[in-house]
Amino acid sequence: MPQVSSTFRATFDAMRTEVGTGSCREFDEAKPRHRCLARHATVLSVLAAMSDESPAGWVEREALTRALIAEHQATSRSFWASALLVAYYPMLSRLRHRIWGEALDRDDLDQLVISCFLQVVASFPLAEVTDRTALRLRQRTERRVFKAVRLEQQLQRDRAELDEAAEPSVAPFDEEQPEATPETDPEETVAMLIDLAGQHLPGQNLDLVVATILKRERLRHYVKRVNGDEQPHERVYQRLKRRRTRAVNRLRDLLESALGPRSDSCAL
Repeated sequence: MPQVSSTFRATFDAMRTEVGTGSCREFDEAKPRHRCLARHATVLSVLAAMSDESPAGWVEREALTRALIAEHQATSRSFWASALLVAYYPMLSRLRHRIWGEALDRDDLDQLVISCFLQVVASFPLAEVTDRTALRLRQRTERRVFKAVRLEQQLQRDRAELDEAAEPSVAPFDEEQPEATPETDPEETVAMLIDLAGQHLPGQNLDLVVATILKRERLRHYVKRVNGDEQPHERVYQRLKRRRTRAVNRLRDLLESALGPRSDSCAL
């Protein structure tokens, strides 16, 4: 069964208290901009309305969600981020309970769910998407979370292949070595990798990782394919093996950065 860190609910409890007892200035300033907010005296009233997941409350929930997103995108104040997180805690909690495994520890998974939701909110195209906002928030957050988890799982499974002992450097380069049959290209994982590292890794390094880790092409065959007869294969093989190790280490650093800082409270 999936295990959820005890800090996950505590993080949201702390945010609910902060939002409910904090200054009302941000909320009062937003009321003239959104009629749905003007109908509520406090943000706690808004959160109460947002907790109504019955069909009768869908229209109000949709309007309030869009108003909170608009304010968050316009001001980037932690108040609106916290309000959205608290409002969508039931959805985020259900998502968190669906994730388990050893790729990330429980605190990192907690933070991943929170950070992915806020990334979706920050980039949500309100002008283009005008209906079913709550449903789309859930779907986009789920896709982002599971892509990140799959990428980390893939990197960890294949990390052993980067061990210097996996393919001894003293072994002669076998020109006749048959090509291993690649597995089906994991398109979503490749897309996540490019989205994460496209601006941080040279294209040739990204291609090397995608080909030899995600697509399972043997490094020696990759050398034969890209090198031709320009340089001794063994020399190119050793150089690319070192380059791949550095690239994967860099990817792990980028993924850790994407998770955000680990703490007992949400760093917004």
